[in-house]
Amino acid sequence: MSVLDRDHNSFLTVQETAELLNVSPDTVRTLVRRGDITGIKVGHQFRIAPDLLHAYLYANTAEVTA
Repeated sequence: MSVLDRDHNSFLTVQETAELLNVSPDTVRTLVRRGDITGIKVGHQFRIAPDLLHAYLYANTAEVTA
C-alpha cells in the first residue's frame, strides 16, 4: 500500500513527504512555511495530510509533450 493510500486520518511526516517528492526534508519544510503545501505543526514537527499533498501535486502539474 502506498503511503498516499493511507486512512485520511493519517498524516505524513516531513521525511515521508520528502521521500515521496524526491526532495530533501528541508525543502518540504520550506514548502510548508511558504504555504505551498498545507501542513500542521505538532510540537516542533510538521505533519502533512495526504489529500492536501495530492492537491498540491495536481495543482502544480505541467503537461508534458513528447
